[in-house]
Amino acid sequence: MLQRFRSAIAALSLIVLLPSVQAAAEPTPTDEIQKYYDVLYDTWQRAEELGYDGRFKLLEPAVRQTFNMGYIAQFTVGRYWKQLNDEQQAALVEAVTRLSAATYASRFDKYSGEQFVVLDQKETSRGDLLVLTNIIDSKGKPVDINYLMRKNDEAWRIVDIHLKGTISELATRRSEYMSVMKRQGYDGLMSAIDKRIAALAE
Repeated sequence: MLQRFRSAIAALSLIVLLPSVQAAAEPTPTDEIQKYYDVLYDTWQRAEELGYDGRFKLLEPAVRQTFNMGYIAQFTVGRYWKQLNDEQQAALVEAVTRLSAATYASRFDKYSGEQFVVLDQKETSRGDLLVLTNIIDSKGKPVDINYLMRKNDEAWRIVDIHLKGTISELATRRSEYMSVMKRQGYDGLMSAIDKRIAALAE
């Protein structure tokens, strides 16, 4: 049970919102995270009923609408991004998006009474906003999961997740992906991502 909860926490890496609809005010970052958590919570509660494919179908649209996957994909390969043509860049964004959705669908496979709590938001020195949240495990223990959000032309979107409050998932992915790009190039990275997605679906 504890291992499954830890896996679910790890799954929050770069993966997660459905846009909030308000009549007068623009949705805030906390609104966006709450909407995302509503989707994730509903999916998690019905995890066994839905199965992997059902969970993926529900979570994949939320990932696309909540995260700035273009920025995330570009950041994770660093200087190698400019070496890719438009088609390769688009394919990488798509692969990273599918991997994020697959990770959630695989890890959130059994619900045991966990809860999501959106706490607050605060502005960073760069003008981004950090949304502070907890995931409460089945024993009532909170785990800090914070979302770094940046506004693009459409709305506030997630650009990084801080696991346990401080560990940057984006920095971890950047180190991994750039290492693969250096050793195996673009094709090697795409192959590694595809293999990972296939493994998660098993």
